[in-house]
Amino acid sequence: MLRMLLVVVAAVLAVKILLNLFRSRSPEQNVKGNPQQRASGPARRNEDIEDADFREIK
Repeated sequence: MLRMLLVVVAAVLAVKILLNLFRSRSPEQNVKGNPQQRASGPARRNEDIEDADFREIK
């Protein structure tokens, strides 16, 4: 019973790790090689606010 539980936990962790690896490579790159930002709406606004805060600190 414990052995089956450990196998299931190990399998779940392995799947999560593999998904994270594939997700980190998935953003398409533009001409300069930088990942393109697809964010829009509230998420994009938050990034703009953070950029503005950073510019003020500089």
